[in-house]
Amino acid sequence: MVLVSFTSCDGVFNNLYDDEVPSVQTGMSVGKLSINASEYSQWVYINFHNRTIENIDITTDSVTGVANFTEPEEWDIAIHKFQVKTNNGTAIETEYTSIADLKSAGKLPDVSFAPDTWYEEKVIIDLSGMMSGNIKYCASYVNDVIDNWITSSGMPPTYTTSDKVYVVRFADGSDVAIHFDSYMNNDGTKGFITCSYEYPLTF
Repeated sequence: MVLVSFTSCDGVFNNLYDDEVPSVQTGMSVGKLSINASEYSQWVYINFHNRTIENIDITTDSVTGVANFTEPEEWDIAIHKFQVKTNNGTAIETEYTSIADLKSAGKLPDVSFAPDTWYEEKVIIDLSGMMSGNIKYCASYVNDVIDNWITSSGMPPTYTTSDKVYVVRFADGSDVAIHFDSYMNNDGTKGFITCSYEYPLTF
């Protein structure tokens, strides 16, 4: 398990992923996250309220084969590879391609916020048996709206990002705006995600 606190600093975010660990640059309520979600066997939990990132391993029971993980007591969103879930939150996809454009609009789009959906077989945790049709999953909630931030097609897969800003409304009523900037590191390894955010989102 890796626990990383958000740090306060100014200036440009340098040497992204040099250490290949979760980190964050933030000034006031606006910042940029770098998240190592490259492992299928982990969830990465992000807490915007207390500015922490925590990597949680997914284990598989040797007898039942059931995947297990223990969520932190406090968290806001979690990322698995490219999938995203919320902690009893809801989400919308906006038409905007930057948080600045969303802010310039002066208000949120008039669309309904969508809750997470429970899936038994959507979150893949082990692809080692894929050639024999033995893919292992972890039952979990996933937010289908935010899940649209990246799609894949073909084999080997080609990835396409939506370039849209997403807004997540947490259980306490506060909002965060998120724009997923990149899905791989400088070496081209998938699952190293950078995103810009504003929390709390205000107009």
